[in-house]
Amino acid sequence: AAMYAPVGTHLGLAGLKQLCGKELSYNNLLDLDAATRLAALIETPAAIVVKHTNPCGAAAAADVATALSTAMAAAIQFCR
Repeated sequence: AAMYAPVGTHLGLAGLKQLCGKELSYNNLLDLDAATRLAALIETPAAIVVKHTNPCGAAAAADVATALSTAMAAAIQFCR
């Protein structure tokens, strides 16, 4: 596998650094990449829930906590 990104990009995995925890699996990396790319398209605080590279919950709000709780609620409804 390889990852290519324009110099100075903040989109996708190229702009991230893992600080702790176990190494992420290939599927985790795909989901993380999809979520970060989607979130980067939204200018307000946002949260994206991704499972198997499919967004199943997304929300923008005045703050990240509200966006996350709304996106999680949408994902729970989607998975039922």
